[in-house]
Amino acid sequence: MVAQKEEMWRKALQAHGLRLTPQREAILSYLAHTRVHPTVEEVYTTVRETFPHMARATVYNTLNRMVDLGLLVELKRNDGAVRYETDDSPHANAICLRCGQVWDVPLLSVPAVDLSNLPDFEVRVTHVELYGYCARCRQAMRREKEEFEDA
Repeated sequence: MVAQKEEMWRKALQAHGLRLTPQREAILSYLAHTRVHPTVEEVYTTVRETFPHMARATVYNTLNRMVDLGLLVELKRNDGAVRYETDDSPHANAICLRCGQVWDVPLLSVPAVDLSNLPDFEVRVTHVELYGYCARCRQAMRREKEEFEDA
């Protein structure tokens, strides 16, 4: 499955005129194998271990092109942080409002949506987000509250 996704991404990028340099191949490989929702900086830091002279712009350009082609989905937070969704299987994203960590949560069914008022609209991506606080952040918030109340 990972190899198929990576190959599909290669073909799509090549079909749209993007050269597959060794650096871009490493970016694709990282994205295909990761289970996290990486930021540009996380992709850059990981791939730079193999290609120390790679420009950060290579990562930005590759990710932006993949988003433009519908191969990745940008997960934009209110604070401006951007993570990238690499999993195209039906799932929701649980997002911690405090630390920004993102977890995949399997969807038991795709939400039913009435598109009758948008007759010419073609759905390409269904994206469900769940916002809340992870266990680590809830614990930290309890400690902070206790410290504030004790002060």
